[in-house]
Amino acid sequence: MIPRWEIVSLQRIQALEKWRYRLDDPSDLLRASIRFSGVISPLLLVEQKKGIYWIVDGFQRYFLASEEGLKNVPALVYPAENQEIAFWHGLQQNGICREFSVAEKARVVYIVLDFQDRALQDHIWQWLGVPSRPSLLQRYRELAHFPTEIIQYFHRYRFSWRQIERLWPLRVENLLPWAQLASSLHLKAQEFVQIMEQVWDVSLRENVSVKDLFSQLQKELSLPSGMPESQRVRLLKEYLHRLRYPIWHKIQQQVKQAAEDFQKHSPIPIQVHWDPTLERTGVGLQLWIESPEQLPQFAKQLTKKELVRRFEHILQHLKKMEE
Repeated sequence: MIPRWEIVSLQRIQALEKWRYRLDDPSDLLRASIRFSGVISPLLLVEQKKGIYWIVDGFQRYFLASEEGLKNVPALVYPAENQEIAFWHGLQQNGICREFSVAEKARVVYIVLDFQDRALQDHIWQWLGVPSRPSLLQRYRELAHFPTEIIQYFHRYRFSWRQIERLWPLRVENLLPWAQLASSLHLKAQEFVQIMEQVWDVSLRENVSVKDLFSQLQKELSLPSGMPESQRVRLLKEYLHRLRYPIWHKIQQQVKQAAEDFQKHSPIPIQVHWDPTLERTGVGLQLWIESPEQLPQFAKQLTKKELVRRFEHILQHLKKMEE
């Protein structure tokens, strides 16, 4: 089927959201091109009835032309009975420009599942790299109905299908506030998945909904917008780590207090260090020695019973952490 070339009035074109699958905002280059040169690449339209057209490809060009006050645009027009072929042609053109994200593939699946031409459907699944299993296609359809903010976040940070599947048990209504927070913090896909798996673990253990955990976070953790982004991310991760490992953090605090107590009662300046990950066992002591004559004095002080007792106290807490 060869479409006919026309100059079409913008007033006769309808931009149905159902047919839109690209999620990027228009580039500055495209915006400048249309502002100074008009629409050069023709839109792909389907003539639904005499003089009324639907867009199947060229939504960005259409909206930018409207913003610039253009009256007409060039178009390749297909008859209504060939709208599925028109969509396929537009899809191929888009695929040349840039690979589709999983979120965009979900939008394509949602559109193509309503096609009457089953052979064309199978061809598009193969071209997209989407397995044609009905259960998987249904998952893609469900993803296409996620709230816009989640879809945009998945698209912007190029979530893989495997990463999205790991989030599926959380349910979309619970995922939304967390995705909004993650988007504001510019969390990458893998960071977000890891955080949500921590949230899910706490939710199951404490028998609290994921949504309620977010409300709890809002009450207990302050993440002001004026704070540097890296600091906000660090505070969020530390907060969730405390929720997930409360006993570990309690003992960690006890080790810290015991170390401070040791340093406070030591007659010589000394710093205590330990590996909080427990990958390396034991305790490190740091001394500042200005002359060799101080060594006997330091050795004598370190063997005093009270100091040894306080040091053993630190080791006991570390042993609890290991256990």
